[in-house]
Amino acid sequence: PFIDVTDVTTVEGLELYFSRWSNNFYVNSSTLKTLNIPDSADYNGQIVRIHNVGSSLIQLTADAGASEDSIFWLPAGASANIIELSSGEAIEMICVAIGGAFHSWDVLRIYKCRSL
Repeated sequence: PFIDVTDVTTVEGLELYFSRWSNNFYVNSSTLKTLNIPDSADYNGQIVRIHNVGSSLIQLTADAGASEDSIFWLPAGASANIIELSSGEAIEMICVAIGGAFHSWDVLRIYKCRSL
């Protein structure tokens, strides 16, 4: 399913879509959006793609309840607490849980997509 996100910036709002196993998010906004990505083992194995088709920057951050550890693991072996997507960029990531506990969202790739 495809979800058009225009004003969902809370963890609770995104979890509604994550819990339905929505895989493709399209963010269309002309203002900075901060998307709080849920940090739950419930999403273990789920692949999510977030596309920035708007004209502004998107910041991906962790749920406020996350530990101090970095939530995003990047292909180069680095990690981050915040990832920024410019207009026309998309990210594909998979949720990883270890021993039944949330570990990270591993970034599979960041790539170009169309923008409006």
